[in-house]
This record gives sequence, C-alpha cells and structure tokens, in this order.
Amino acid sequence: MEVYVIIPARNEAGRIARTLADYSKLKSDLGRVRIVVVSESNDGTDDIVRNFGELNGNITLLKAEIGSGKGGAIMRGFRYAMARSGKCVVGFADADDAVTAKEFGKLLKRLAASKGIAGVIASRYSNGGSIEGRIGLWRKVASRAYNVLVRLLFRVGFKDTQCGAKVFKSEALGKVIRLVDINGMSFDINLLYELKIKGYKVVEEGVRYRQMNDGTSIRILRNSPQMLVAALGFRVYKSRFIKLFPRRVVRHVYKRIDRW
Repeated sequence: MEVYVIIPARNEAGRIARTLADYSKLKSDLGRVRIVVVSESNDGTDDIVRNFGELNGNITLLKAEIGSGKGGAIMRGFRYAMARSGKCVVGFADADDAVTAKEFGKLLKRLAASKGIAGVIASRYSNGGSIEGRIGLWRKVASRAYNVLVRLLFRVGFKDTQCGAKVFKSEALGKVIRLVDINGMSFDINLLYELKIKGYKVVEEGVRYRQMNDGTSIRILRNSPQMLVAALGFRVYKSRFIKLFPRRVVRHVYKRIDRW
C-alpha cells in the first residue's frame, strides 16, 4: 500500500523547498510515501518542485485548476492518488511546513494502530498538541470562537478542524469524495462532516504546530467574518431547508459566500 501526502501550493516559492526537503524524509509502516504538490502558482514554485522531483522520484507536481482554491487543489490530489493506487492512505499538509514531517508521522502511526479508524487529523489543542511561535491574541480568540461555532453547528467533537494536516483511508474517502464540493474556507468542515454522516470514525492527534507568520495569506479582520458566514452558510447548505430551493442555485450562492 502507498501513502500519498498532498501539498496544495499557491505561490510558495519562498517556502516550498524547505517543506519538500523535510517531507522527502517521511517514512511510514503503512507503505511507500509519495509527495504530490498540487500547484496554482506563477512565482517559480513549479520549477522548484520539478527540480526536487528529478532528484526524488517520490515527488510529483500536478497543476491545479485556476481558481480552485486550497480545497480544490487537495481534492485534485486525492483523486490522483486513488486513481493511481486504488487502496491507499491519502492525506494533506500545508506548504509552510507548520506541521513538520515528524509530526505528520504521528498521524500515520495513529491510523496504522487501529483498523476502526478511517482518518486522523492534527490538532493544536488536543492532548499532546502545542503551538510554537508568536500567535496574536485576536487570531487565537477568533480561532477558538470559530471552533466553538463549528462544534455547535455540526455536532462534532473536534477541538481543531482547521489545522493543516490530515490523513484518511482511501476506502472512506471514496464514499464521500463526490459530496465534497466546497473549495474555500469550509473545505475541512465539508470533508469531516460528510465522513461523520457516513459513520466513519475520525480522531484527533495532538501535534506540535509551528506558527508561520511569513508569507501567510490569512488576514484576521477579513477572514474571521468570512469564516463565520461560510460556516453558517454551509450549515444551511446541508440542512433540510435546501429542499426549498434549487440545489444548483443554493450551491452557487454558497460558493460565492465561501470565496467572499
């Protein structure tokens, strides 16, 4: 069996080399590890990935669809992995190496330890989790408030749905992949919620998270209300009220909200 780590990248020329150097060392008892960078970049990121790929046959570059967003890039990588290998383990990690390969390995070990688990997600706030580096007060408050909202709206017990590292068994992903159609801020919620509805067990694993403030595209004053509205919109999108309106129309409206 093979293990695929999908890394979505949008203009990450300043950081992707560090991340690939780290993840190229990742090993797993589950099988051979392959790194797939799904890129929507025009800053030289693709050339860096290609150069790494020439030196390491386990690193592959895929091009993301223009405007597909982080979620769209990850789903492109998921589909590539499952089409190539069938039964496999598929996960993703952010391009900034905030969750290092060593910490990512904890997710793989946890997944291998139990046949009853369909996925493992990294958590900064679970037992064993921590944050290294400077994190602003407003960012921390917004993060915890968002988590409370998600837990209330979707009845999930996760302490951290947005940490950028997750792994899943392909058997579970195959049952929900067509239902995950949100590419923006609610991508993680969409994926985890569909797995929950289908009855799959996903657990959290505490990791040491390195707060990366260089090159981040997150802007707290803009993204906090955006994430709030997106979460509320997704709750409506997945509720019984969806039946009152044409699904295509509601989906279009929600996607506009999610990309606001």
